Amino acid sequence: MRQFGVEISGNRRRGCQFSHKAKGAILGQLFAGRSARAVAAEFNTTHSTVLSLKKRFEATNSIEYKPRPGHPSKLTKAEKRYIGVLTDEVNKPVSVDTIRRVVHSYFKRKWKAMKRPKLTAEAARVRLYWAQAWLEDIEELVEVLLLKVGGLVV
Repeated sequence: MRQFGVEISGNRRRGCQFSHKAKGAILGQLFAGRSARAVAAEFNTTHSTVLSLKKRFEATNSIEYKPRPGHPSKLTKAEKRYIGVLTDEVNKPVSVDTIRRVVHSYFKRKWKAMKRPKLTAEAARVRLYWAQAWLEDIEELVEVLLLKVGGLVV
């Protein structure tokens, strides 16, 4: 009989839900007269889990689990994925906190590093030469730069 329980619940990890087939097999064995501990050993679970499954079946005449607590998500996965780009196109009443949580999950940092152009050895050499050439006439360079910034190009 050990093979039957292993085959049905073989991929189930401890603490996870049973499939409908496994729940039916557990209840079938319980109602056939086997003890809760023997059934639990066969399905790699605790006897309290087996007894709570039996109790739930006797109370509700169903093997379905109750819905989980908490409200369902207002946004679908696709809406959450595109919320940063499509905030104007989401036609649902979404709170600011919901948007903040979704954006935070995709953009963990407050800032994004600037992408700098790659500096080749040749470009670095040209820049160094230009800076060294202007080092002697630094006052003239500052004057020219300030005039360009101020819009007073002569």
